[in-house]
Amino acid sequence: MATSLINWFGSIFNPILDPVFGILLKLPPFWGILIITLIVTIITILIYKKTTDQEVLKSVKEEMKEIRKDMEAFKHDAGKLAELQKRSLEKSMVQMKQSMRPMLFTMIPILIIFAWFSTHLAYYPILPDQNFSVDLTFKEGIIGNADIIVPESIEVIGEKQQGIKDGKARFMLKGKEGDYNLEFLFNNKTYTKDVLITKDRKYKEPQKLVNEDLKMISIGNEPIKVLGMSWFWSYLVMAVLFNTLLRKLFKVH
Repeated sequence: MATSLINWFGSIFNPILDPVFGILLKLPPFWGILIITLIVTIITILIYKKTTDQEVLKSVKEEMKEIRKDMEAFKHDAGKLAELQKRSLEKSMVQMKQSMRPMLFTMIPILIIFAWFSTHLAYYPILPDQNFSVDLTFKEGIIGNADIIVPESIEVIGEKQQGIKDGKARFMLKGKEGDYNLEFLFNNKTYTKDVLITKDRKYKEPQKLVNEDLKMISIGNEPIKVLGMSWFWSYLVMAVLFNTLLRKLFKVH
């Protein structure tokens, strides 16, 4: 569901964001992700500051600090501790209520940015005349042969019919620049998967779920790793670090 939603946002907003962020695709992935994460974090922090009552949050933060001290001091007094826990919960609800409004303002823009990330910075593109794999993954116990049908500009390296071994059949391909549709035949059924071959930092979603005897079709785009992590986790780590530093810089509670 989440992947489908992100893909939908990408189809709508990527044509707008490509001219804006496209220049960052000329940089190594680390710098592209870092710069976009910094921009998004600054924007979300400023929205948070403008849409929350900072005086209330400052007061709640100070009261929560005092409550935690009192809870430590009265940890052996069950009655007093229960009272402090109740107060702590009330203050937490105030914080949550304050956070809801900026969340509504920032949720859609973040989904749009995530869609752009997943379209441009999750995988490297398949380049013209570069060998790439296509894997068919089948349900356990499925045996037989699978065939591939390709357009004229795509070359099959090896046989166009592959046997299913350990639930998988692999084809090796290469082709000229273009947007193609591959066809696979198995048990008198035809399955399709699109693939983009390009010099640009673009690609089609490498995996397609089928959920029949054939479970999945996977194109062999190489995943982009930043600090050993996918774009999502590298974004998350950078966002947490930037958020911690920038909240102090902008005096956001």
